[in-house]
Amino acid sequence: LAGGTPIELHPALPGAQGTRELIPHPDGQRILLLGDLDVAGVTDLYVARLDASTPPIRLDEPRSLTSDVFGTIPSGNTPLISPGGDQVIYWQQDVPRQDLFTVSVDGSSSPELLNEPGLGDTVAGDVTHFQLSRDGGLLFFRADQVEDEHYDLFVVSTGAPGTPLS
Repeated sequence: LAGGTPIELHPALPGAQGTRELIPHPDGQRILLLGDLDVAGVTDLYVARLDASTPPIRLDEPRSLTSDVFGTIPSGNTPLISPGGDQVIYWQQDVPRQDLFTVSVDGSSSPELLNEPGLGDTVAGDVTHFQLSRDGGLLFFRADQVEDEHYDLFVVSTGAPGTPLS
């Protein structure tokens, strides 16, 4: 950027609250924010307009005070924007589980769980890594979805529950 006046994309926050990670949207008009804008110490996912014409919109749903949306730490998985720019796929931890969700980038729909919980187990189902196919139609992820601490590779259509690859 060449000069100009900085624009604050969210209201002033108390104490140490703030944004942790920024992911530009391909349309050049919006940015995804990871930060504790609502509750101190709880990282959530927001989308903000770069012209600050509207307040940031929270995209994830609150699950608990131990729930966080993570970017590059600790999983190495930054939330992904679909190639069409209409969906965001993100990794959310709600101790002791880690799950994958997809949500409309404009916040018009509720998040949808992409991985299935472990069979009869509240711990199994942890997702450790994920990646979109080039066309955005498939999501590949590593999880202990079948048995706790036994990690397999799964693939899911960005609109259907995951099934193991053979």
